[in-house]
Amino acid sequence: MTNVITFPNAASAADVICTPLNITFPRIYRAALRDQVYYTLSPDRSPYPDLVEMKQARSIASGDRCSVVVRRHQSFDMAHAYLIGLKEGNQSERYDTICQTGYFTLLERATKPYWPSPMIFYVAVFPENTPLFESGCWERSISADGRWYEAGMLDADLKE
Repeated sequence: MTNVITFPNAASAADVICTPLNITFPRIYRAALRDQVYYTLSPDRSPYPDLVEMKQARSIASGDRCSVVVRRHQSFDMAHAYLIGLKEGNQSERYDTICQTGYFTLLERATKPYWPSPMIFYVAVFPENTPLFESGCWERSISADGRWYEAGMLDADLKE
C-alpha cells in the first residue's frame, strides 16, 4: 500500500524549487534510531518506535551510508506505478509517497563510489506537452558538504 502524505503548500527560502516547472520539493527529514537512520518526507515520528532524533535534513549527514532520490511525478498513478516497479525489481525497500502540489516519491539508493559523498537527488520530468520536454528532466543534487550539482554532473542513470 502506498503511503500518501499531505504537506503544507507554503514555501520557505530553505526549500528546493524547480523554477522551470514552478515546483517546490517537499522537505526531507532524517529519522535517527538507535541502530539505523532513515530519510523520509514526513515529520511523523510514529513509524519509528526507537526514534532518537527527527530533524529536517538539507543534505545527507556525514557518515550515513545511503543516498536519497526525491522524484516529482505528474500524477498519483505514475508515482504509484514507479514505486511498484521499484519494489518488484528489488530496487528499493524503503520509500515514501507524498502529495500536495504534485506527487513525489522518496527512495534510498546505494551511493556510487565516484560520487563525492552520499547525495540527495531532486528530479522532475518535464511533461511531454511543454517546450521544456526536449531536455527531458530537471535535476539538482546536494552532497554531504552542502555543494550543489546540476543535472548530468555526476551521471545520467537517474533520468529514467
